[in-house]
Amino acid sequence: MKKIISICLVCILLVVVYNSKRDYYDNHLYFYDNSFKGEVTFIEEARGTKIFIEDKLFFYSSFYTGPVIKVHDYVVKNGNSLRVFRKVANNEEIILEGIALKPESSYFKYFF
Repeated sequence: MKKIISICLVCILLVVVYNSKRDYYDNHLYFYDNSFKGEVTFIEEARGTKIFIEDKLFFYSSFYTGPVIKVHDYVVKNGNSLRVFRKVANNEEIILEGIALKPESSYFKYFF
């Protein structure tokens, strides 16, 4: 009986660990597949840096390569192109280019 319970606990633990990155992967797919634009309102630094666009959408900084995004930057993501518009001194605007990284083709590959 103890052996069956311990096998069940191990199986449950494996399922929990396997699904631990599911939201991260789904968010990465959404980021890559969709286009959006908006102002960066908040950046939360924790295990991964979350960049919030107008309080309703966020993505992780690991989903793209390119410039460091700051609060009040305006971000336009279209296809795999990521453009960051930033105001600098004298109200001049500079455009920084980045590339959205393609996620793995399946969650199984992404996890391992």
